Amino acid sequence: MHPVIPAKAGIQPYKNPRLIIWAAVSLFAIDRWLKYLAVERAPACSGPVAFSLFMNQGLAFSLLVPPLVFWLLMALGFGALLLAAGRHMRLRRQWPLALTVVALGALSNLIDRLTGGAVIDYLLFFCYSAINVADVMIAGGLLWAVLEEPRR
Repeated sequence: MHPVIPAKAGIQPYKNPRLIIWAAVSLFAIDRWLKYLAVERAPACSGPVAFSLFMNQGLAFSLLVPPLVFWLLMALGFGALLLAAGRHMRLRRQWPLALTVVALGALSNLIDRLTGGAVIDYLLFFCYSAINVADVMIAGGLLWAVLEEPRR
């Protein structure tokens, strides 16, 4: 049995982690469904915000890198996520749950990369900048993890 570390003032252990995991899995499923719709039915971009298909072959912000570098970065990133989550899971805080949100968002984008060679983005802003729900999960989960980082 792991010792439960007392919560610091203002940071309470999350009482129902299943709710966060259920929400993250639901967002993963919604992202996969929206990607399907973008591939099958999305119209061309029009207006300041549009639901349209954009195939991102690069990293964040469409930064192009060689495939070997991309897969090396992804492997290192997932490895770091797994190590960090496993190491801190015993703290029973929100931090490992935040990493779960990041991992599911990254998994959705990796599925695209493996099956189609590019990440499917579908929310276009001014027909230039494109994102998807998985990107929001990654960014939001990382922000949450930084804010909940256990202090030493």
